[in-house]
Amino acid sequence: EKSGTFRDFVDLERYGINPTATFAPSRKTKIVTSFEYFRDNRVADRGIPSYQGRPADVPIETFYGNPDDSHVRASVRLGSATLEQQLGRWTLRNHTMIGDYDRGYQNYVAGAVTPDKSQDSISAYNNATQRTNVFNQSDLTGSIHTGWLEHRMLAGMELGPQSTSNLRNTGYFNNTATSVLVPYADPTIHLPVTFRPSATDADNQVGANVAATYLQDQIKITRFLQVVSGVRFDRFALDFLNRRTGDRLARTDNLISPRVGVVLKPTDRKS
Repeated sequence: EKSGTFRDFVDLERYGINPTATFAPSRKTKIVTSFEYFRDNRVADRGIPSYQGRPADVPIETFYGNPDDSHVRASVRLGSATLEQQLGRWTLRNHTMIGDYDRGYQNYVAGAVTPDKSQDSISAYNNATQRTNVFNQSDLTGSIHTGWLEHRMLAGMELGPQSTSNLRNTGYFNNTATSVLVPYADPTIHLPVTFRPSATDADNQVGANVAATYLQDQIKITRFLQVVSGVRFDRFALDFLNRRTGDRLARTDNLISPRVGVVLKPTDRKS
């Protein structure tokens, strides 16, 4: 996709590809593999400023800042593999996904308009985030009978770490000032700007680990009535490091989630 807009200098270009392949080594085994690559590039546009609590009365297409130095980018790589194995009356399904995300933006921000509407302040900053996910989920499903009751059983577990790195930089015009005044009627600029961390800019590293297990029983009492009951246990551990100050925070949360439901089926195709 390549698109424009009513805003001056603003456009976007994005594309993706997603090949998938399925292998069947035997009648009871199936393996599905997939890969996705996605790329999105566009001009970062923060819009127009306000004046006395209302949008400034400038042409709607007016761009603030340097369009050649304003950009948003996103790059995504996802790989996954799913194994399904028939084990008699039971089915084992294992799904693994690995994701790599790289996203960043650099923009110019319109600030306060002077009381006489002759000038407007502009500041700039950029922000970059990198994230990696690795998640694995395993399910075992099957049917058993106890007397005249049919049980559709589900048991499973989910595991995965996530790692995120985030960095923000402030723009210094002419390598000195964090803001600059521009003409109210002509706010598009091409001044030299140096982006570097300020004393308060974020520089963080975050790690998250997820672990869960669950069990569910769907009981067929009659052809018209089913009852579902289950429970899931989740453990979520978070570790946060402020690389700018060296501060570290961590916490772990555990949660038990029960579920119960009744399914009424007036016909085989309605519930």
